[in-house]
Amino acid sequence: MKSTSVRKRALGGKDAHAPKSRVTGVLVLAMKKPLKLYLGDWIEMKKPHPCGGKEWEIMRVGMDFRLKCLTCGRIILIPRTKLEKGFKKLIKSDFTEAPE
Repeated sequence: MKSTSVRKRALGGKDAHAPKSRVTGVLVLAMKKPLKLYLGDWIEMKKPHPCGGKEWEIMRVGMDFRLKCLTCGRIILIPRTKLEKGFKKLIKSDFTEAPE
């Protein structure tokens, strides 16, 4: 019969009778809720537009946002993920609570 050290060397340093490790935890991903932004809201972004303005008016809401720069009037289309990442604060909103 082989000794334990010989058996471990034959198996690359692992014992044949050692219990295999198992992952028994549950992975829970925390999903962030999307921002509640509406048409006509004025927002401030973290980074300025090339004209120097940081304030924008929301002209379209959905997976993409259409924003109008309040300084120069330029209109851009930006994905929701990029907007939520660069969002700083809500300046003006016509809705005090969510419309039904």
